[in-house]
Amino acid sequence: SRSQPGQRSAPDLAITVVATLLMLSFAIATLRGLMPFAVPDINAFNNYFSNYNALRIAKGGLWALLIWRLSKRFLLAQIDVRRQFAWGMTAGLALTVLWIVWERAAFPGLWAFNDAYRVTGPFSATHTGGAYIDCFLAAAIPFTIALTLEQRRWVVKIAGLALILASTYALMVTYSRGGYLAFAVAVGVALLAVALKSARKLQHSLVLVGLALAMALVALPVFRSDFMQSRLASAGADFDFRSAHWADALAIRDPGVMTSVFGMGIGRFPETKYWRSSLHPKVATYRLVIEKKNGRDNTFLRLDAGESIGVEQFVAIEPGQKYWLKFDVRPSHANTKVTVPICEKWLLTSYQCVTPSIDLGLQKAAWRSVELLVDTREVAPRPWAVRRAGRFDEMRFEPTHRGVYLGGDQLNSFVPCGGKEMYWVVGKASFGLQSTYRTLARRPFQPIYVELLAAVAARNNQALM
Repeated sequence: SRSQPGQRSAPDLAITVVATLLMLSFAIATLRGLMPFAVPDINAFNNYFSNYNALRIAKGGLWALLIWRLSKRFLLAQIDVRRQFAWGMTAGLALTVLWIVWERAAFPGLWAFNDAYRVTGPFSATHTGGAYIDCFLAAAIPFTIALTLEQRRWVVKIAGLALILASTYALMVTYSRGGYLAFAVAVGVALLAVALKSARKLQHSLVLVGLALAMALVALPVFRSDFMQSRLASAGADFDFRSAHWADALAIRDPGVMTSVFGMGIGRFPETKYWRSSLHPKVATYRLVIEKKNGRDNTFLRLDAGESIGVEQFVAIEPGQKYWLKFDVRPSHANTKVTVPICEKWLLTSYQCVTPSIDLGLQKAAWRSVELLVDTREVAPRPWAVRRAGRFDEMRFEPTHRGVYLGGDQLNSFVPCGGKEMYWVVGKASFGLQSTYRTLARRPFQPIYVELLAAVAARNNQALM
């Protein structure tokens, strides 16, 4: 029997209890992440090591809570908003697909499937990786399929079918193996649900089979590309790496019941990993510092050594021009080299980089002004519709290395030109290096010349790069 407005059924009450317990657990974990409480300063919200990083992540839980409560109010008032929600998801899907099409056209090209460019779309959280974009595409496509196939107006139906095929293209150029699987399951469930609901099952089944075949034809060129095949070939190695990462994440936690139930605290993983993990090299750190200079507060950015980390900024530059970049530096070590790449970039992958550098010499521990010439004459102009964004990619304090690289199973080595030392390449960039090596190498263990921006660190009597 249907519940009257204001009444709750037993299943609904059970869901409410479970959701309340989940939100309570999330709130306690957020409080644990915020402790020990500290007065906010200029570094409270600009890095992942701050306790306030808990709030950045907790806002996702807050949005989920608000949407859930709003849906409950509609349900109790017996207001059906499922169609409006489906149209909203479809509109979001259409905008995301348009964004991805522009991103592909502006950077590698719409049909350059062998290029190792992975789209990020409008999801800024992808700057640290993650499956946000493919998760959204897989979650939104069932709504579009259901709305499209129930339409009676052919104009709307054709537009919906075009969006479904374009969404397939958008999902494929994420090159996400998990995303492919999730998308296939979501599409299969949606098509099956439409077929079972239809009164004319045979006719609709033929339409659905045709739609599935059309989506497969769109996906096939991307799936067969060299880059995607290299991604599939490395699935086993990637699984082993992520399994080791998961085991390491569990090992660095505090002991005790509270940690087992609520975790170390929302947002505390970056700092905990930095201080306790021995699986990967430590990333570089940064912070804003205020100190007195000539009687006035001087705020500056302090960069500390470690694996490369980006501090990026959009800049408006034009091809064929010369720019002077002026800034003050205070190196803590002699013979420091500053490299400031300026690249055409949206979020992850860089194109047409200009990388001016300056050697700071022997002087250290004192402020001085330096200038770098940025020459963009080699940056090709592009039409306004596909003009790429320009970024200060990151400021780097690290040398350039040239030499011979060897990759393969249990092999990830680098030998500098003119040297005899062998280095083991580590860090997130090594996976892209291995993928490129598999594409270029014509035979197993073929030496390939490479140029690397990397830092050499001594660790456990082994040379790491």
